[in-house]
Amino acid sequence: MSEEKFPVKELEPLALDINDIVNPSTLRAHLALLTKLKDLEQPDEQIDMRYLLRAQERYILWLDLLGSRNFNDDNMPIPPIDVCYIWHSHLLSPLRYYEDMLRIYDPQQKFPDFPLKRLHDIWEKNNGHTDSNSESIWAERTKQPWVLDPNDSSDFKINCPWCKEDVQISW
Repeated sequence: MSEEKFPVKELEPLALDINDIVNPSTLRAHLALLTKLKDLEQPDEQIDMRYLLRAQERYILWLDLLGSRNFNDDNMPIPPIDVCYIWHSHLLSPLRYYEDMLRIYDPQQKFPDFPLKRLHDIWEKNNGHTDSNSESIWAERTKQPWVLDPNDSSDFKINCPWCKEDVQISW
């Protein structure tokens, strides 16, 4: 009896693609983002808390920057990594994010989407979180450094979103 050889058909892996949002490319970019965010974690909880509070304040500056100009997904600068951290966290609750944006900013204002793909492309191209155009826009408009120093223990003020009063944070 002769053995028949059947050609082995190469099976292509099923390409996961949900509404052009969830696909291998965006999953890789998201994993890279999560890795970068994990790298921001500080061993000292007190330092971590200071860092996150300052990042939250810088996130508000970022939203104000976006609201002050007519950016779209193509011309929007990328935010500093600490701002990405807070923005990403805010987006984890889509309804809260949507309500906050309507409550705080002009309801007619359209904010660009989180630049996940652009961030990933910049990380791969530059081997780090940097984009000179974004850095200069950030520094010029916010008067803040691009990189947030986790060891900065100086006092700072935040504006309470509920009572609208400035609150002094001392360490």
